[in-house]
Amino acid sequence: MKKVTTIFGAILFASSILTNCSSGTSDKKVNATDSVNTVKTESKQSSSEPISKKKEVIFLLIGEHSLKSITGSMGANALVDYTLENGKWTAYGSSISEGNRERYDIDLSKNDLQKLNTMKINVGEDLSVSLSCEGTVYFNAPYKDDGMTYLLKKSPKDYNSVLPEKLQASTTFLDDYLYFYAKDKIAEADLKFADFVGAMADAVVLKHNQKTNEFELVVFYGDCCDNSTFIFY
Repeated sequence: MKKVTTIFGAILFASSILTNCSSGTSDKKVNATDSVNTVKTESKQSSSEPISKKKEVIFLLIGEHSLKSITGSMGANALVDYTLENGKWTAYGSSISEGNRERYDIDLSKNDLQKLNTMKINVGEDLSVSLSCEGTVYFNAPYKDDGMTYLLKKSPKDYNSVLPEKLQASTTFLDDYLYFYAKDKIAEADLKFADFVGAMADAVVLKHNQKTNEFELVVFYGDCCDNSTFIFY
């Protein structure tokens, strides 16, 4: 899922040299957590300022994160689910008819599958976070140690069904999430990656679930109730 980065590679190389010099052995395995601890130690020695919790978390997320599922809600009662199982995408919807929820299969076109299979969250070595689909980058959140990319024109209170009211430009961790990006009043062309779901949308929020260790991209319609959640592992 995640590539081995040159940052960690350099850290592991330096760590092995220090180990050889001090103990004469080189067979000790160093994992990603050890690498982050090394960065923290070096940061303290060089600047006397410890590495932040946000930077520590993002270091472990560097690489590509593929889409694994989508849940969507449209109108008063329509629901859709897209799931990747054993490398194959399946999808179905459901709606209430005469008091009963009825399920139906969704046929996935070649274009749908192309989007599902190429949609990724990318965490760069510069700790920026971006969404790409079919080779196009739809948005990018540069690293900010003391906040997020906050591009909301309306108050989060206006979107209280999707956004926490306490969300602001200085937000990093809030409840069980690390927030990266939020934007509303988005043009339809800039949300083409999500159009196959069928939910109306003009806003997005990207966050990382600290409990499940998954990225969650929520695409929603600011004036109503349509929304869809994309999960990346």
